[in-house]
Amino acid sequence: MKRKFKLIIILSTTTLLCVAMVFFYFTIWNNAKIVFNNAIRNNDIKNAEKLIIEGKFDNDSLAKNYALAILSFKKNQGNLLDGFNFLLRAISHNPYIHFSLSNQEIERIFLNYLNTANQSQKMQFALDIKLKNAPPLWQDFFWNYFHQEAISKQTVQAWSNCLHVSNTIEQSEMALHERRSIFLDYDKFHSVNDDAIEIIKKNPCYAPILSKIDRVHNKNYKYEDLFNASFERNNFLSWRYIVADFNTTDENGLCKGCEDKQVNNIELDEFNEILTYWYQNNISPINEQSITEWFSSLNVNEAKKWENHFYTYLNYLHHVEQSRTKPLVKEPRIEIAGKIYCIGQRMCLCEIKNDTIVMVAQFVTSSKNAATSQANQLDYDGQPRYYGPKCKITSRYWDHQFAYDSLDQKRDKQLGGGSKNIITYKGQVPLPNFMTISPDDEFPGAKGYFNGIHEFAVGGNLPGFYMGTPISLGCVRLHDYPSKFVRWWTPNNANFFTLYDNSHYIQLIPGVSSAKFDSIIK
Repeated sequence: MKRKFKLIIILSTTTLLCVAMVFFYFTIWNNAKIVFNNAIRNNDIKNAEKLIIEGKFDNDSLAKNYALAILSFKKNQGNLLDGFNFLLRAISHNPYIHFSLSNQEIERIFLNYLNTANQSQKMQFALDIKLKNAPPLWQDFFWNYFHQEAISKQTVQAWSNCLHVSNTIEQSEMALHERRSIFLDYDKFHSVNDDAIEIIKKNPCYAPILSKIDRVHNKNYKYEDLFNASFERNNFLSWRYIVADFNTTDENGLCKGCEDKQVNNIELDEFNEILTYWYQNNISPINEQSITEWFSSLNVNEAKKWENHFYTYLNYLHHVEQSRTKPLVKEPRIEIAGKIYCIGQRMCLCEIKNDTIVMVAQFVTSSKNAATSQANQLDYDGQPRYYGPKCKITSRYWDHQFAYDSLDQKRDKQLGGGSKNIITYKGQVPLPNFMTISPDDEFPGAKGYFNGIHEFAVGGNLPGFYMGTPISLGCVRLHDYPSKFVRWWTPNNANFFTLYDNSHYIQLIPGVSSAKFDSIIK
């Protein structure tokens, strides 16, 4: 009897609680919703905001997010981005939740905002809206708006915005392709974009296309001009070229400084497949014993599959990777013996990847002494020039630090040729990893000078200390590891573009003593 009585009490209590909750919902929260609706319709923003502050919606987070969204849309100086993200947070859990404003009214609010926003505001908006879990209605709304704008404006920024709001793989790939194509066409880019200088600062590999890098003829190069014609177009070696940025000062005349950006081995076409496999199987690529034991354990078919990958990597490990050092970082100015030198020269290794161009690596370099005559030829505006704007790497010599073995011979054959001989300075000082720079036929004034890229081997009492400023006898200098990597990576007949304007080809800052130097940098 007592047990039955207790059960009745429990059931009664539960029923009363449920009734109370329903009563609370319909009289308290639902009343708050009605009051909020009325406040919004009467444009009484103060009372609508008060309902939220007093916690009238706290028992229903979805309704609260929706209310916060509506408040953001209706308030003067309301944050539309926050409002829309509140809205998405609510309807992603309950697509039927709705009060105060219709979808059409909300769309009108956003169209008014987007049509009056500037490009930076649109960029921030496209970056920060959280469309991933939004209903198709809102995904389509923003995609259609930004897609139509991108088609109309054809700017890099407009296609970037379009990319940010894409909601399918097809849309994303299309927007990415359209954005990349603008960078590959000088006329198309410059007709609607004005930030080529900033793009080239970040990725000098676009300089041949986006700037009139040929200052002799005052012209740019085409996408097709970047390829190495010695290889089939589907061979990744045809995609490789070099851009030597020899300007030490920027567009404002300030010394730039420079630094090495070393290669990530797994991104190299030669090693992507085998390194991925090793990482997946916990095989250390820098442990020669480990990779040798792995290769020895393979059956005949597997060994045949991996043979070229393995021996190419072994060659790279022995003669390049083991020489890797900490990346060199050079400040914009250095002082030597009371003189202030301007630093900023860099060599960039570039690779064409379908509709985009990547910078594989960047190394601090040093070219011909700016304090000596540059007048082998003249630019279109009469400025003196030494290097041809477009050259080719026409021969590749060896490094006295290593014996030239069968793997080196095989690698050189892959790259279109190379020599085991060592170039020397005045028949005495070795110039390791020398690669000859031959000017293109359209620059006859630059011909007849035996210049190349090599590891620095001279430099008085401070060898290498001047790296980053134009101070060599004519060749392009690199440090030890960069010179080894560049020789190993660069195929024969690769294009070598030189980016420089004589007015920015500065070695010493004229008239600046070390006493004045401190005041300049302050």
